[in-house]
Amino acid sequence: MEKKAHEGSGYELPASAVEFIRQVVQRMGYRRKARQEVQAELTAHFEDELRRVTDPNEREQRARQLIEQFGDPKLLAILCRRGKIRCRSPWAKTMVGTLQAAAVFLVLFGLYLIWFVSGRPAVKVDYLAMLNRMSRPEIVESDNAWPYYQKAIALVVEPGPELGDMTAFKKPWDPNHWDFSRLPGEVQGAIEEWVQANQPAWEAFATAGSKPYLYKPYEYHSSSGASWLMNIKVPDLRLVRDLARVGQWRSRVHMAQGKTAEALGDCLAVAHAGPHWQHTPTLVEQLVGIAFASAADREILQIAGRQAPSAEMLADVQRELAGLYRGPYPSVDMQYERIAFLDLVQHLFTDDGLGGGHLIPSQVAGMAATKDSDYEELAENPVLRTGLSLIHARRDETVAAACRIFDREKEMASLSPYERRARQVVTGDDLRDSLPKYRYALVDLMLPALNRAAEIGFRGKVMHEATLTILALQRYRLEKGRYPASLAELMPAGYLDVLPSDPYSDKPLSYRVADDTFTLYSVGEDFDDDGGTVSTDQNRRPRMWGDDGDAVFWPVGP
Repeated sequence: MEKKAHEGSGYELPASAVEFIRQVVQRMGYRRKARQEVQAELTAHFEDELRRVTDPNEREQRARQLIEQFGDPKLLAILCRRGKIRCRSPWAKTMVGTLQAAAVFLVLFGLYLIWFVSGRPAVKVDYLAMLNRMSRPEIVESDNAWPYYQKAIALVVEPGPELGDMTAFKKPWDPNHWDFSRLPGEVQGAIEEWVQANQPAWEAFATAGSKPYLYKPYEYHSSSGASWLMNIKVPDLRLVRDLARVGQWRSRVHMAQGKTAEALGDCLAVAHAGPHWQHTPTLVEQLVGIAFASAADREILQIAGRQAPSAEMLADVQRELAGLYRGPYPSVDMQYERIAFLDLVQHLFTDDGLGGGHLIPSQVAGMAATKDSDYEELAENPVLRTGLSLIHARRDETVAAACRIFDREKEMASLSPYERRARQVVTGDDLRDSLPKYRYALVDLMLPALNRAAEIGFRGKVMHEATLTILALQRYRLEKGRYPASLAELMPAGYLDVLPSDPYSDKPLSYRVADDTFTLYSVGEDFDDDGGTVSTDQNRRPRMWGDDGDAVFWPVGP
């Protein structure tokens, strides 16, 4: 039986020839046009060879001979395909090659994206255990203040809304509120009632301050279930600050009653709590400790200026304040912030691949869901999260960048604001700001403003030294009948061990004597000596640290 193999040819080929051509064309697996061309060429070849053969049997026999000469149809299909490829024009070859490369790239990128998005963190280091080892001193349990702080925190009575809304209570540092006896009667009554309600808490707080050490083990918040160092439980610092405020108002109540010794005792109880919290590992707790110590110093200076304590009383207070710190005044320590960041990295990055692993897109959501408007949208958009992960620095680069910042801040913590300015040093905050924002998004988001914390530490230090110096000056006058002409006279006379350094200059605090009084001040944030002119806020109210005028420690009050 013969079939027409090529439409319009006018010839019918034997069935064997038609089937052979069909198999070759089918096995080419190439473009339709190329297959049609091969079909036409093979059909034409068979037609030419069989044109003079009229007998059907001879035509079939001759067709089979031709098929044997062509060989295996599969091999012929491959040869035909290669021939068509070689005959393509250069632009067609380029286009096809480009499309093939793009297809391969898309397949490989898709596989990479699946691997990238499905990455999992490998948490290998127990940073919580490291933190607890780092902060634990070698002490006997009876010397630990923490059980008493716990008791005080549990007993503290928070101020009610009525008391909390009173201006004097909200702004105890305002000079108009220093003198308790001049406050309105209803304010005095509300404060005294609150102080009395906190008597049990205050006693536990004062006992805690009498202990030589504070050690409290840290643990994760059980409610969240997240074992991240940034999720550790810290004491309710709001309640801790309330305890210090109890001492502050107790002192003022005692001052109004003329009980100078009791008022100073209240201040010293708060002062003793300062070093405890300054030596805790977290920066936020250290700042609370600095605030305690500075608040106690300011209250003591108010008492010295208003109550005229005896020389013996002043000497006792000075001795106790000088003994608060075993060694120099502590600078802020950022070890917790460092290891908390390293712990965060091991939860957000894989630990394999080039550069030590990549940022996991699914983990970016929690990182980006912050108040920072630049990243808020990332928390909800999986495409943006994946995009950020793709461009973010790898794990090793991220850790290296953060460690450079922490190393620089550790170095900066020992330099006063004046030394930083004089040397024009690049701070850790400067290093952070110089990094590409989105490539180092984790560093940009999660590292605190470390530079400011170090400056707060220096302000606490100068407040402490200024208080010791003022107590020494007051003692000197009571015993010598006059103030010394210079601070240097205090040292050989045994009133002071070290001159108070000004963190905003390369000299000691400025000291001037006039009319049987003196002025002791720092040149302040503007680094200019304004002769003891007090720095003020926008409402012309005096403030300790401002960008105009000096930070005046004495005289105190309005």
